[in-house]
Amino acid sequence: MISAGTSTGTDPQLIRSLQAAYGATAQVTGRTEAEILAWFDGLTLAAPGLTDVWAWRPDSPLHLVRPLSARARFLAGVACKRATIHPRRP
Repeated sequence: MISAGTSTGTDPQLIRSLQAAYGATAQVTGRTEAEILAWFDGLTLAAPGLTDVWAWRPDSPLHLVRPLSARARFLAGVACKRATIHPRRP
């Protein structure tokens, strides 16, 4: 399970501000949506796949509403390893 801020759709000035504010104590990296999706290579993504956090479970009673205006974008995804079928031993 991953949730991560992404540079895709995030205000570049916000990323620069976070890097300036926290750069001495923590690394702030703006990764693209494609880079975050690559973290799931070799895994099976659960529905709805990699998506905005606010859109993760639209049928849930705890569903978040899409923000009208946001400077930052956060993505979430859940995946599992693909099942491996081992041949039976005689």
